[in-house]
Parts: sequence; structure tokens; C-alpha cells
Amino acid sequence: MVVPLFNAEISPKQLRGRLVSLQQLSITFGIMISFLVNVAVENLEIGWRISLGLQSVFSIVLVVGMLTLPESPSQILSNKKLTLKVILRLVRWLVKNGEIGKALSVLQRLRGGVDGQNANVAQEELDEIVDNIEDEKSIGEGSWREIFCAPDVTKRVIIGCGCQFFQQFSGINVVMYYSPIIFEHVGVPPLISTAVVGVINFLSTFIAIYVIDKIGRKFLMLIGALGMIISLFVAGALIYTVDVSTNTAVGIVVVVLICLYVNSFAYSWGPCAWVVASEIYPLRLRGKAVSVTTFTNWVGVFIVAQITPLLLEPTVLNVQGLFIVMGVFCVAAFFFVLILVPETKGISLEAIGNLFQRSSWLEITQPMRYLREEFLAYLCCRTPQKPPIVRKAVEAEQATAAV
Repeated sequence: MVVPLFNAEISPKQLRGRLVSLQQLSITFGIMISFLVNVAVENLEIGWRISLGLQSVFSIVLVVGMLTLPESPSQILSNKKLTLKVILRLVRWLVKNGEIGKALSVLQRLRGGVDGQNANVAQEELDEIVDNIEDEKSIGEGSWREIFCAPDVTKRVIIGCGCQFFQQFSGINVVMYYSPIIFEHVGVPPLISTAVVGVINFLSTFIAIYVIDKIGRKFLMLIGALGMIISLFVAGALIYTVDVSTNTAVGIVVVVLICLYVNSFAYSWGPCAWVVASEIYPLRLRGKAVSVTTFTNWVGVFIVAQITPLLLEPTVLNVQGLFIVMGVFCVAAFFFVLILVPETKGISLEAIGNLFQRSSWLEITQPMRYLREEFLAYLCCRTPQKPPIVRKAVEAEQATAAV
């Protein structure tokens, strides 16, 4: 929960998607390493002990690293050797505590100077933060009741929780947790194929890091959902119509389709669900709201992990039936994003609230206009104009900074 939230708050709006996506890159790197280790120790009698023991090494590194973290914001600011990127996380804390001058100094250092354009950028960013915090102070501290009852906040919670729900029920952990069973069913070497999936999962995440702040979160989630839909339905149909355990060629095609599915997830729903969840909430409610979002994710992980062995039974869904069910969830995910999720690319955390000051979801997202003017433009490799709702949010942001 803390990592995407922290990354979102320390990041400039132009790079926020990339920096939050680094969390997902780290996760996929760990998954890849675990799969490769399993292949390496497959024939060793103590192989399972090695696999489990290596996990403790990374845990020890994490614990030692946490011991170096300072105790308080004041202690962080007194550390002259600390990188500016980490210090930016404290600007909002400084503003909340009335230390505006120190906050401006930190932003100027982070943005590269006290003169010229960089100074203006720092001042504009500070003005946005000050205005936002003053507005939130006038409203009061956020409460749990507000998260579930305030209309504009509830919309955001539904979006955040929905993204996490579909991230899990699109079935990625069916493949990550039970790929040896799936690959054995289609007649290919299970551990080696699983390792290939892990490598593809890791490498595909770099696509998101490169393009997420250029073409946006919404486009990636839509195109990723389409890729998952095609690969899952085709794979399920092949397994249903052909005995893949005796037909090696079809088995290899199924493996390729599974790799396409993993690729589609890794550059889209993997990182984007966390990016959206970390940036859509108002500052005074962000910690509570992200905790609800993260809870939804882990509930999904638990349910998928527990029911998948049952669903893989030949008398229940088997592999082909489970793929079809996953594909149906991906169809629902596509329309969920199209209708309910706004594009937040290039908008500051303070200005994102303007996206939700509309009476209905269709006014916020304008799905048909988005399909015509932005989605199709990206498909045709053209640069679209900003959708009206986003343009108005940016204009409001600029007006606030000018004041």
C-alpha cells in the first residue's frame, strides 16, 4: 500500500506513471527470479529448501534497509546527503505545518534552481499544494464515513477498488501460481515454460514504464484488456476442441497465447491499476482510501488462490473453462475502464479533484468521445487532442497556479 502512494506523492506529474510503475517492475523482477531459481534447483533433493531460503535473503536486505530510515521529517531534512527525490515527499508535510519558505526551498532544489523557469515551476507547484491543503483544512480531516458516503469520493473508491478487483479476477495469479499445472495439461515442460512466462512478465513491464506518461493509463488498460480477451478466448477454444496433451504443435500455440496474455497484463493492468489507485484520491483521504483499495486487491488474491485448484478439476471447469471465465472478466474490465475510469495523465495530484466535480460518470469520462478522439488516435499512432474534461482540469490547474 505505502510504496505506490509514496511514489505518487514524490513524483512530478509528467513522470508519475513511470515512477509508480517501478513498484510493479520490482514485483515482476522478483517473480522472474523465483521462477528461474525453481528451474535451476528442479533436480536437487534440497531444491525446495534453496527456493524458500533465498526468500529470507531479500527479507534481510529489506529489514537492514529499513533500519537506515530516519525517524521523522525533521530528521530527514537535516540529512544533507539525502537525495532530493526523497525530500520531495515531505513538501506537503512542511506546508501542512506552516513552513512555506522551507517547502519552497526544497522544491527549488528539486526542480533544479532558484532562478528562471525552474523557479516558476517550483512556485506554481507550491501554490497548488498550498491551495489544496487550505481547502482541505477548511473542510476538516477526512473520515471513514466520507470515503463511503461523499459522492465524489465514493466514485474514486469505486474506481480504485474496481481496478484492483479486475486486476486479480482477470486471472493473472491463476497463471503465476498454477502455471506448472496448466502447462503440464497442455503437454509442454512445466517449469521451463513457467520461467519463460516470468521473463516475459518482467520485460513487458518496461513497455508501461516507457509509454504510460505518453499515451496514458486508460489507453493501456483498454488495449491490454483487448489483448487478454483475445488470447484467453482463443486458448480456451483450442484446448476445448483439440487434445493438446497429444498434439505438441497446438500445445505450443497455447503457450504462445498464454505468453501474449501475460504480456498484455504486464504493460497494462499490472502497473496501471496501482498508478490509478495512488493518484485519484484527495490528499486528506488518500491514506485511508488507498488502504481500502489495497484490501480489495488482497481479498482478490486470496479468493483466486483458494478457488483455482477447485476450478481446475476436470469435473468443474478444467483449464479451458477457467480461461473462458477469465476472458469474461476481462471483457467486463474493458467496459469498466471505458465507462468509469477517467484519464489522469499529466494532471497534478492537487488538480485531479477537478475531474470528479461532475454530476455523473458519463460527464467525467465521456467514453464515446474518448473512443473517437483519443483511443483511435493512439491506435493509428497519432497524437490526439486532450479530451475536454481533461483539458478543463488542466486549465483550472494553470489558473490556480497563476493566482
